[in-house]
Amino acid sequence: ASRSLRGGAPGPERRAEGRRRMAEARRVSFRDGRFASRKTEEAAWRRHQAAAWLESMVGPFGLTHCPSEQEFVAALRNGIVLCKAINKIQPGVVPKVVANAPCDSQPSTAFQYFENIRNFLVAVQALKLPSFEASDLEKDNLDAGSVGKIVDCVNSLKSYQERKKCSGTYGPVKYMKSPLAPRSAIHVQSENVTLGSSTPQKCLDLTEIDAEGQSSQNVGPNMEEAIGKLQRIILDCMISCKENLNQDVLKKDPVTLVGTILSNQLEKEQFKPLLQLISPEGAATKNEPNQHIECSNSQNENRLRLLEAQESELLELKTMFQEVKVDFRSLQTQFQDDITELGHNIQGISKAALGYNQAVKENRNLYNMLQEVRGNIRVFCRIRPLMNSKSISSIEHVGNDGSIMVCDPYKPQTTRKIFQFNQIFGPTTTQDEIYRETQSLIRSVMDGYNVCILAYGQTGSGKTHTMCGPSGGLSSNDLGINYMALNDLFTISTSREDVKYDIRVQMVEIYNEQVRDLLSEDTSSTKLDIRSSSNGLFNLPDAKMCPVQSPSDVMTLMLLGEKHRASGPTAMNNRSSRSHSILTVHVNGKDISGNVSCSCLHLVDLAGSERVDRSEATGDRLKEAQHINKSLSCLGDVITALAQKNSHIPYRNSKLTQLLQSSLGGNAKTLMLAHISPEGESYVETLSTLKFAQRASTVELGTAHANKESNDIRELKEQV
Repeated sequence: ASRSLRGGAPGPERRAEGRRRMAEARRVSFRDGRFASRKTEEAAWRRHQAAAWLESMVGPFGLTHCPSEQEFVAALRNGIVLCKAINKIQPGVVPKVVANAPCDSQPSTAFQYFENIRNFLVAVQALKLPSFEASDLEKDNLDAGSVGKIVDCVNSLKSYQERKKCSGTYGPVKYMKSPLAPRSAIHVQSENVTLGSSTPQKCLDLTEIDAEGQSSQNVGPNMEEAIGKLQRIILDCMISCKENLNQDVLKKDPVTLVGTILSNQLEKEQFKPLLQLISPEGAATKNEPNQHIECSNSQNENRLRLLEAQESELLELKTMFQEVKVDFRSLQTQFQDDITELGHNIQGISKAALGYNQAVKENRNLYNMLQEVRGNIRVFCRIRPLMNSKSISSIEHVGNDGSIMVCDPYKPQTTRKIFQFNQIFGPTTTQDEIYRETQSLIRSVMDGYNVCILAYGQTGSGKTHTMCGPSGGLSSNDLGINYMALNDLFTISTSREDVKYDIRVQMVEIYNEQVRDLLSEDTSSTKLDIRSSSNGLFNLPDAKMCPVQSPSDVMTLMLLGEKHRASGPTAMNNRSSRSHSILTVHVNGKDISGNVSCSCLHLVDLAGSERVDRSEATGDRLKEAQHINKSLSCLGDVITALAQKNSHIPYRNSKLTQLLQSSLGGNAKTLMLAHISPEGESYVETLSTLKFAQRASTVELGTAHANKESNDIRELKEQV
């Protein structure tokens, strides 16, 4: 079938070989089945003969007409029936038989019954007849071999008794242990139905005796011994032959039986020497040629009818085989058609899927282009790994298209919520992978664009880790965006030989609504004011601005700023940032033509929003949490107003929104990194963070412009 499915077809030689093998296997199976059935019938018929003979010798002893192996052995187990039967044949051969005990006395023991079996086996061996083991009668699990020995022994006694009655002499015993038994009446009846009602059974005809043939055999007294030998040979032939015997004739008149067989078998080679002794001229054979021919014709007719029946069965099998072959070819054709149709359907689905993927890709590119034209705030979402492996995650699905699905694991009946962002970073995302997505914005700073990257989320969600990396300073390989961004800035400034850059760094924090300089030695006494510069950008002119020449200078300044930054432990985070940190990098460039560019990079690490009942904040921590939540609430109001395009934007409600005014509502490229904790206990904070980030993604800032001035424009401004 597989060769047909591949398009090939077996040759005529292979098909002929396949048919020959199938026919041979069917003939072997048929022959084995017939042989097993015949053996079962033979064993049952031999048990029937033995049981009938024992019943005729000792009388009824509770055995059925056709006993099973278990019933036959159980009836002979005490040895009483066997001893009585052999005493009938040879009186006194078993002198003492242990009979069944009376009801009012103790029952006979197994040893007493074993004495019967032992005496019987001794008597059988004395008669030189086939015997068996005493243990064959005591087995719980009977096998065909042990039961066959018992049946053979009983049938040998039967043959011995018949020979004794026939000739009155005791010659050597020739007993076949497994003669072929007659077929059952049901089997014969089924064959008669197949062959027709007129089909004769394959059985020796012992009912009609040719008296004239018998009387014509006149033998003298000198030939008595030869006749006895002839009869014994014929008797052995009769027992071992495959023909069925008429048991009634065998019981009534064995001599007549032998004579009849003799009259039918005179032509055989094994009888010619004895015929020469009886009648040298072979007159008996010549007197009955017609009877012998008729018997041969009858046997030939029976064989022909059997052959015809077998041919009929073979024709039926051949017809069935042809029908199965036709059905198989039909199923094979249908299967090939189904496979072809399925292939066409799969090709159509594949083309549709390819077209769909291309359309999705084009839509995504168009959407990104539209965002760049409109100037929307780009929003990334990062999922922190689970801190406890036994915790249940509230994140159900993270899509490759920037979608995320969340649900409260402790309230499965709540509605699942889906949010869409520019990029989703899973728990296994590395710092390098996140920076590669933001690297294009970092490079825009060197082209004169203002860029703002801020990390937002609840406390303990990993904002400081993303921006500054793990605590450990310069020896750590898992650096944050701040370090990698400044390192990239110096790499670009070194590669651009036609432009000379001046890079300066400021680092401040907003703690309890106060702006403090983190690069100053005394941060507690330094309070900075936010002022507006001539170019319309809010800045901190009083904050310390440190020039840097290499990434190592930046690292040193950042370590100093982190050391001065306000932080403290809470119930939710051992190292919780208690202030908003803002790292500002000012980049001024001048090319060989005199054109100048001025840009700044704001790297903002916001303090985490928190619920007081979960953080267990008290005293100073409670005051810090109130100021943090207030400033974040003001930031949310500004985002909402920008998204709704209100005429008034409440920047001045908080120091944080004042510092971010140039990034949120001015000429800048802004990226928000929303951080969420996946634990089910933080589902409320996660949902609040995702809603805030989704509102921020809808804010239209307008197209960003580079802050560049040509040499002529700068000279005109100086003249004015």
